Amino acid sequence: MVVGGEQVTLQAFHMTLSHSRYPAIVWSTSQNQLSWLWCHNRAFERVGGISAVVRVDNTKTAVGHGAGPWGEINATYRRYATMVRFHVDPCLPRAPDHKGKVERLVRTGRGQSTITQRPWDSLEELQTFTDERLAEGVHRRRCPATGLSVHASWGSRALPSGAGALVALNRSTRRSHER
Repeated sequence: MVVGGEQVTLQAFHMTLSHSRYPAIVWSTSQNQLSWLWCHNRAFERVGGISAVVRVDNTKTAVGHGAGPWGEINATYRRYATMVRFHVDPCLPRAPDHKGKVERLVRTGRGQSTITQRPWDSLEELQTFTDERLAEGVHRRRCPATGLSVHASWGSRALPSGAGALVALNRSTRRSHER
């Protein structure tokens, strides 16, 4: 991709809330541990809080050794998850259906060549464009659990008791199905 007049390799960090299917994509120039954590923070901001459980792929920034539930969580990521207060749930190896909600968003995004073929003035411009496209999509797409739009399901306050928690970043708590 061309950003700021230079050819760069970018990473797209995808996060999708499991119940509502509310998405976040954060662009980064690196896949190192610091970028991984930075992308988590930006994604949590975009979805409006921190879910109780975060399912991750078996990247080295998430799982240091092994894979899936038998793998050893990367020590830095484990400390981050403990401090931010979520449980890390690594996907089973070679099981794309265990992260299907995110994989579906990735597959849908690949069909939109607008992002890769257009030059961008800055990473911020690309991020703003991506955020706007996702915001349009959440009003169009339907949540299979509720039949409402993804946006309406994400913003719903009428939630069953015993649901998981999505802790809002402004220190207030919001009940949610997100896991």
